[in-house]
Amino acid sequence: MIVSLMGYRGSGKSSVAKELAKQLGWPHADSDDEVERTAQARIAEIFAGGGEAEFRRREAECIAMLVQQDPVVLSLGGGAMLLDKTARIVAAAGPVLWLRCDPEVLLQRVAADIESGARRPSLTELPPRQELERLMLVREPIYARWATWQVDSTHASPGEIARQIAQYLQQLPEGA
Repeated sequence: MIVSLMGYRGSGKSSVAKELAKQLGWPHADSDDEVERTAQARIAEIFAGGGEAEFRRREAECIAMLVQQDPVVLSLGGGAMLLDKTARIVAAAGPVLWLRCDPEVLLQRVAADIESGARRPSLTELPPRQELERLMLVREPIYARWATWQVDSTHASPGEIARQIAQYLQQLPEGA
């Protein structure tokens, strides 16, 4: 089974994926890490060299490879589901879980994560709050379309969220 986590930057996808993988005894993978590894460049450098289209192309290739692992807990980049082809591949591979988070908390988490700011570029050149609002308008309908299940990551720890997800996964029919 491939379990994919999607949501905005700062929603806890990477931390929850590691915790969930540990609880399930599965490997975990992070699509952003894989893009950087295969490109031998940081995400910001890929954006600077080829723009978002080049990044999304590389991301789609990496995700198509990552979903071949079975089992795996996969943490997706915040915009991974924007490409319909990628979203279909992810959804066909197994459950897609949307980590929802209060926008104020997202802004606080992203502001506190120095590495994330250096690693991931602004997508709109707008101030953080306006960028998040714009991204939410575009991404929320996409996340809602592809989500098998939603979990609130606003106040729970990664371990608590992982336990909620593990309980949800136990309720799924075999082969789901």
